[in-house]
Amino acid sequence: MAPRRMKPLALRWLTAAEQALARAVFGSGIRPERVRIFAQPVFPRPFTPGSAGIVYPVAESLTDFTEGALADQATFVHEMVHVWQAQKGVILALAKIKAGDTDAAYRYDLDQQAFPEMNIEQQARVVEHDFVLQRQDTLITGRPPPFPADRYEALRGWWFAP
Repeated sequence: MAPRRMKPLALRWLTAAEQALARAVFGSGIRPERVRIFAQPVFPRPFTPGSAGIVYPVAESLTDFTEGALADQATFVHEMVHVWQAQKGVILALAKIKAGDTDAAYRYDLDQQAFPEMNIEQQARVVEHDFVLQRQDTLITGRPPPFPADRYEALRGWWFAP
């Protein structure tokens, strides 16, 4: 059965399963019970304006992202990284301006960059890739990851708090 979509302009809290997924990724370092999802019909992709909300296009807004495909879950984790960043004090709007919105803003090099030195999109992409690689050997695109899975595992201490 296909996952259910939210209605346009619907606003909801994270489900218990989504909160559990966030805690599995971030441990005690995040407060998922404060987060809401808003389904909007205008912008073509998800974005996170702050520490307590994620805005999704209606076409991608699921009633529970843990019931979606791995790609849906990976995007949810990516957006939850931005929630985590904001909950840690990052001003997302300014950080997004600094990072940019080109493909280059999301590219990272684990050989050249330490996790704290990465921009918000690079950090989100690293955590997203780690999440996916814990579940399969390739990225969502089917391509091999840019680095071996153990490199991501070694970085988890940056975002996971016991």
